[in-house]
Amino acid sequence: MKNKEEIAEDYCFACKDGGHLRVCDFKNCLKAYHPECVDKDLSFMETDEHWTCGWHSCFICQKASTFQCYCCPCSVCRSCIKEAEFVHVKKRTKGFCNNCLKLAILIEENIDVDSDGGTVDFRDSETYEFLFKEYWEIIKDQEGLKLADLQTANTLLKRGENLKRGSDSDRSPEDDAGSEFDELEDNLDDGLPFLEEPIRRHGKSKKRKKRTTSKKRVFSGWGSVELTKFLASIDKDTKEPLTLLDACDIVKDYIQTNNLCDPDTKKKTNVMCDDRLYALLRKRKVKFHKIYSLLECHFASDNVSDDEFSSEEGDDSFARHKKRNTAADKILILLKKKSLAAL
Repeated sequence: MKNKEEIAEDYCFACKDGGHLRVCDFKNCLKAYHPECVDKDLSFMETDEHWTCGWHSCFICQKASTFQCYCCPCSVCRSCIKEAEFVHVKKRTKGFCNNCLKLAILIEENIDVDSDGGTVDFRDSETYEFLFKEYWEIIKDQEGLKLADLQTANTLLKRGENLKRGSDSDRSPEDDAGSEFDELEDNLDDGLPFLEEPIRRHGKSKKRKKRTTSKKRVFSGWGSVELTKFLASIDKDTKEPLTLLDACDIVKDYIQTNNLCDPDTKKKTNVMCDDRLYALLRKRKVKFHKIYSLLECHFASDNVSDDEFSSEEGDDSFARHKKRNTAADKILILLKKKSLAAL
């Protein structure tokens, strides 16, 4: 039986981006987070101190939560759900906060303008909305959610019927988390999140994109040495700079041409890297839909070191993450305001 770190999510549950993450210590919780997304410093990655994420405490009263948002750390208890913009959906302890529900509906209805008239761009890879869409595509398949479920939830929320009548949510969140853990383990080979790197320090932290090292990535002109070598090995011209999208398309074409998608997975979402691809990505197994984000660090415009948290990155690193976290920050600020108002 695999431990939970081996099947924990490989993206931050708050901002939906990858990188150096710490897994929540709450029993069978599979959620992982960047230190900065939970108001922690870098020592948070190494400490042995027990830590549980916000998914397990009501954001209003801070007591144990009963209902948890499918797509973000927002959660409420049964007593406070009527006071929150949160609606119970299908599963015993799951539902949606208003913000995540709106985004999911926009994605499913293929609309890029929200109810307030604001434009939402799900195609810009530097936005939270882009990352949310990637996350949503995984969650909706995993949980069997349809547009009809979202529309029903939205109607109930507007009516103030946050909690379904006859709900069997008296079952504890811990029990439900346990069953979810078992389901993920049973379906690990069906394209669900996986963890390739060994766990350090009692399995408290995990990393997705890059290995920790003091050396910077070496660049040869516009791209990394690894990227230009890979392109040259498949007879691609490396003299003219490529865009990230162009490089992503080339790598994906290479994967499909060489039949590198794992045939044992239902949707062939896992890629089994050959020697060429391993030299580029430094992983033996990757997600097909994560190729874009895995290639970002190979472009000189970013000049990202292998040590994502190196102090040499300075303000530039903060700015990159800040842009992606903007929408997530707004959600967290809104939740904090609601919590204070409730008090």
